[in-house]
Amino acid sequence: MRHTYFRGRPKGDPMRPTKLAGIAGIVWAVTNGVVGFSTGEPPALDDPATDIRAFLGDSRSALLAMAFVFVLTLPALFVFFGELLGRTRDTRSATSALADTASAALGVFAAAYGVAILMVVPLAMDADVRAAVPDGALRYLWAAAIVISLVANAGSGVVLLALAGCPGVVPRRSRIAAAVIGVFTIVFSAIGVIQTDVALLAGLTFALLAIWIVVVAIGMVRHAGATSPAAVGM
Repeated sequence: MRHTYFRGRPKGDPMRPTKLAGIAGIVWAVTNGVVGFSTGEPPALDDPATDIRAFLGDSRSALLAMAFVFVLTLPALFVFFGELLGRTRDTRSATSALADTASAALGVFAAAYGVAILMVVPLAMDADVRAAVPDGALRYLWAAAIVISLVANAGSGVVLLALAGCPGVVPRRSRIAAAVIGVFTIVFSAIGVIQTDVALLAGLTFALLAIWIVVVAIGMVRHAGATSPAAVGM
């Protein structure tokens, strides 16, 4: 007998965690994607302090919303990737090692992104604080926040690249997409540290991550009843 998630699902349905993880992934990707791009184009690493102050003042509400949404939805991110990484249990050692790498990189992504946000939020909240910080220190703090955000992006790239090497976790097309996005993200994050114009592509790599999560998560919600784990995705 076929059951749907919202109606007629038997008690203790084993597919419920997969569907909930898919929903969690969609929630994280959509909410963080929307608020992340609402800030507009940030100043580059070598922009003058006046531009940085203007951006922090003009984007105050968007930056605060980004910080709030990131903290609020962080559990959803862990639920989504936790479901994917859980499919590597009881597998050969090579796959387990990749799963451990993905778990560690996910922690780096969350921690680094959180640190970058916390470095910027106090400056965005109070105009007096922004004015009190010397130009040189403000530029240093802004550059450090961008570099740390690039580290976070590189962490997300490692997560995708590691998942791409784990057979049976997501369908083949999603594994190929994860590998391509992962390599792109890692390479451009590394280049962005020394090339200020490339650093602005951090938003693009974040968008690619969000799109990948949404696509895989939709498959998890729609096909949670599939007999093969690799079929749960798109």
